[in-house]
Amino acid sequence: MLTIHDAVLSVGVNSILFSGDVDLSNRFPDWDLQVSASGPDFSTLGPFINVSGLPQESFSISGHVAIDEATWLTEGVDIAVGANRLTVNGQLVPGGSGKSQIDIQATGPDISFFQDFTAVEGIPPGPYDISATIRPDPLGIQVDDGLGVFGDNRLAFDGVIALRHELDGTALHVEARGPEVRNFVLLSAIPGHPGGPFEFEGRVEFHGDAIQLDGVRGTVGELRGTASGSVLVAGVDRGDFDLEISASGPDVMLLGDIASLQRFAGEPFSLAGNIRHQGSMVATTDLEVSLGSLNAQLQGHHVGEERLLALTIVASADDSEVLRKFAKLRYLPDGPVAFDGKVEISAADVSFTNAALGIGDYELSADGSLNL
Repeated sequence: MLTIHDAVLSVGVNSILFSGDVDLSNRFPDWDLQVSASGPDFSTLGPFINVSGLPQESFSISGHVAIDEATWLTEGVDIAVGANRLTVNGQLVPGGSGKSQIDIQATGPDISFFQDFTAVEGIPPGPYDISATIRPDPLGIQVDDGLGVFGDNRLAFDGVIALRHELDGTALHVEARGPEVRNFVLLSAIPGHPGGPFEFEGRVEFHGDAIQLDGVRGTVGELRGTASGSVLVAGVDRGDFDLEISASGPDVMLLGDIASLQRFAGEPFSLAGNIRHQGSMVATTDLEVSLGSLNAQLQGHHVGEERLLALTIVASADDSEVLRKFAKLRYLPDGPVAFDGKVEISAADVSFTNAALGIGDYELSADGSLNL
């Protein structure tokens, strides 16, 4: 048995102090040590743990560490990096044993520093408190009973966090709620989404620059919706998405202050189908829409920079009032409305293909273009 008292190991400007016992009678020595370490720059550890972008702040590590027949034991291990703190308790058993378990808790004044060494961008600043039970996994770590409190936002999570570049391969079931959805990082990359208090639940996976949503459902204020698909949260195409969605609410203006919808203020709405956003283009496939008495199916796309709209529309409404609002016309005949056909609008003209419009007893068909 070797007993160590206040031994110091220095590596550059970093130092490690340890005291305890080392049993050399076995092939692999057993350790029972009280350890403390400190240094002026935590980022110097990055190359050793294969993580770039670690904060350039002073750090300290202290606690009880033991190795008993190849089983690692930690008790009261406290890691501080600047004002951020991590405590660790538990054991790691070799051979993938299910007995391995580590309980962790992390706290700090500003959660946004995580974006310096992950692929996630736009994390709003604010204090955080994270706790979880973790176990080894072939991709990284298995998380159970994960709970994160970020300012006024709360996130519960279970699943696998991949210890790879940009968290690639991470797959979690998450439940989130908070007072403002625009501060929720998983959705902050999507342009134009409504604000307000939120609750979400579903499966989230990280694949490179993209987050994959599976069976996500939730509410934002009085809005309800579901989503499955991918959202790019980093890179030059940040904000692009391809989603199967549904949404509904008592007032279409809850979707946001959209000028084209203002004349429908107070009308209930619902929509369901595929929506894709790529650069300046928004495209839809089999999008079912209802607005007041209007029911429609839309397929097509809109390109903002070219002011191009191309839609195949099948629509009906109980009366022509909704068409008056859409067309900004003061007079149209009364009666139910039906439309079927393709409409293309550009800065230069409007084109109709196999378009048929019925209003009450009146019918109109159109094929061709009108110069604007």
